[in-house]
Amino acid sequence: MKFKPGDEVAIVEDPLNLGLPLEHHAIVMRVDLNALELRRYLICVPLKREEYWVSERCIELATEVNARCAEEALRNHLVDLSLDKRDKVLFDQVTRTHKQ
Repeated sequence: MKFKPGDEVAIVEDPLNLGLPLEHHAIVMRVDLNALELRRYLICVPLKREEYWVSERCIELATEVNARCAEEALRNHLVDLSLDKRDKVLFDQVTRTHKQ
């Protein structure tokens, strides 16, 4: 079991076309421990006031998603700054770390 009740998650994928609100934050309300069940997690999306049964693939911990978004925003800002200042060294550093 990857997530437990009370975990804050973000909806990152909708492979089963359930109409999930992508990129919304949610809270895990319940976990179905039945190994045969594909949709094991009941999540509540507070902004929509709706609940969905989803698979593990649909959600990620909100802290991980937020950290990834912050890193991407910082990287984009540094690329813009290096282009504005015509700083080839900074540009090379930022783009090299992005490829790794």
